[in-house]
Amino acid sequence: EKHVNLYGSTYEMRVEEDMWIEGLEWLERNGVDIVNSSLAYGDWYSNDELDGKTSPASRAASMAAKRGVLITNAAGNVESAAPYISPPGDAYGIITVGGVDTLGNWWEHGAGVTGSAVGLPDDGRIKPELVAPAAGVYVIDVDDTISYYFYGNGTSYAAPLVAGIAALMLEVHPEYRGNPDTIISLLEQSASNTSSPNDTIGYGIPDAYQAILPLPADIDTFSRNELLAPYPNPFYPGSQALIYFPFPA
Repeated sequence: EKHVNLYGSTYEMRVEEDMWIEGLEWLERNGVDIVNSSLAYGDWYSNDELDGKTSPASRAASMAAKRGVLITNAAGNVESAAPYISPPGDAYGIITVGGVDTLGNWWEHGAGVTGSAVGLPDDGRIKPELVAPAAGVYVIDVDDTISYYFYGNGTSYAAPLVAGIAALMLEVHPEYRGNPDTIISLLEQSASNTSSPNDTIGYGIPDAYQAILPLPADIDTFSRNELLAPYPNPFYPGSQALIYFPFPA
């Protein structure tokens, strides 16, 4: 959460890391499989501390991964003056998601130009692991009572797209549950840059279909008449908060 001081500058507070950890602990305790985190805490860390071992949030993310939770985290939106991925995106065992533009190219940052954060060049790890659309992303806007959508920029939009692919993988392969390393490996193998991963786009853009293919589906099939209709339909974002997708038990 960004705060604004008397001079109009934004800032965050270190206690927010503790709040993030508390939320992650609650989710893990209640059996969650996937956590998407579209944030970064870099204001109080030097480059030497972006090692996945210094930040409490990064350490907590790695611990959750070891306990079977798949975490996707936004790489962050940066300019060239401070281009590196911040906690908890520097954690071990998670998927840090960078961004690409509308043409599928790296969403490049520059002087005074915001773009996708990169991994530290001498870190020895591939960060970000994957990338997804982060520029000109069509997203829901509940405050817009005319179109209900807008075009947004940011790796905050990229990370949940990868989380969604992981969720589809778990639907088809429930045997992957509790094994984030398996999901991460399959996503990386399916991606567009898997032969030459780097610190800008990582292994590239994941291919959801290819990531699901390696093993046959471990789920029962359903006939069309077993699928129930979502409701309410039509859905009005301005006056309704929830939409339900019923499924036969």
